Amino acid sequence: MLDPASKRPLKTSGVWGLSWDGGYARISNAVRESGGRVRYSVDVMQGELGVGLVCGLDIAAFPPGLPEAVGMSEVVYPTPFGEFTGWFAPGTGSTWLVCVHGRNTMHREMLRTVEATRGHGLPTLSVSYRNDEGNPPTDDGLYHFGRDEWRDLEAAIEYALASGATDIVIAAESIGGVVALWFMHESPLRERVRGIVIESPLLDMGSAVLWVGENTSLIPTPVMRLGMAVTARRFHLTWAD
Repeated sequence: MLDPASKRPLKTSGVWGLSWDGGYARISNAVRESGGRVRYSVDVMQGELGVGLVCGLDIAAFPPGLPEAVGMSEVVYPTPFGEFTGWFAPGTGSTWLVCVHGRNTMHREMLRTVEATRGHGLPTLSVSYRNDEGNPPTDDGLYHFGRDEWRDLEAAIEYALASGATDIVIAAESIGGVVALWFMHESPLRERVRGIVIESPLLDMGSAVLWVGENTSLIPTPVMRLGMAVTARRFHLTWAD
């Protein structure tokens, strides 16, 4: 089945969020009809959906809001960088699922994972790290792609272990995957982790920078490579590291 506009395969399974000013809905079960139209099942969660509204797609598929709206509660735990907040969903077992979000997304990004695992009785903690909204910023205000943030994940896992967890499963996405892998490389608490699931982790920064340049700008690839070389020399870094 092809999308008539792009001629690419039309994804018919899955759930997306649909947001507009004052409202939010979930859409799913895409079905192509005659005339090139596509019909979706719509579940309005907030507000009213009507003709003429300007809407946007949201991959989180959960409306912005408080943790209580999704059956979770906010917890606070100490880190070397100050007190950080997490969202917690209770469970029946002693294996805790610890979720690590990607850049600029916070807890909503991990709610799909929470929803999928809730039926298995896993107490679930969605964590945050430095420079996240509401957490203390670093002096430069920049993400360090796991090289420093892994300590914040370690503090969250220490909190889980002190709160009754006997072992940990980590689920992480995007830059959160790199944070998790740095943790597994550096922290002695990795011995308490029995499993790790990473979705689209940022494993190769150099390739990611080139991809962004090629797909979102008019800068030719040779110029991008030159810029990367100058950056590496200026800031004394290697892209492989």
